[in-house]
Amino acid sequence: MKATNARMSQQLSVVIEGGQLKISIGIALLAFAVQQQNSWPKKFAVTDLREFAQSIARQLQREEEDGTTPVHRMLDAAAEEVIERGGDGVDEGNVRDGVALAKFVLDTEKSVLKSIENPSPNANLRAEPVAWRVRVKSDDPEEWSLLPAGGGADFLNRDGYDCQPLYTSAAPEASDAV
Repeated sequence: MKATNARMSQQLSVVIEGGQLKISIGIALLAFAVQQQNSWPKKFAVTDLREFAQSIARQLQREEEDGTTPVHRMLDAAAEEVIERGGDGVDEGNVRDGVALAKFVLDTEKSVLKSIENPSPNANLRAEPVAWRVRVKSDDPEEWSLLPAGGGADFLNRDGYDCQPLYTSAAPEASDAV
């Protein structure tokens, strides 16, 4: 993608797009903003926008001995603020349930979504779903949340929500039984 003045001047943007958190800022605006800080040394000037932005990117990805980066620390701080301010998507409960939800998506999203996109017309599905796809009806039709088997059914009869059961494989055929 070609860098244009408009792209290099882009305001800071933090959006959810396609299931990803995306943070972006134009490199000219970045250079302008950091040089305007009181802490920026007056004896230094950004002389190459692209090189400076690449240096910033490398710094943001620099790993400490434990593998954390400045971006990890920024996200951790933001998550703590969400909890302290009572933000959406977080409730009191067992942290293991939240980790299990994220791990479930990480481990199964590709196989579950593949089975939804290309269902077998003669599949004999299991009686119980392994997960649920849930979204608010007014939201982006492509933005779904995956919930473990026990959680999605709560949304089946709620107004304003779409809820779909998900299955990972067909049930064994009767002839396969021992």
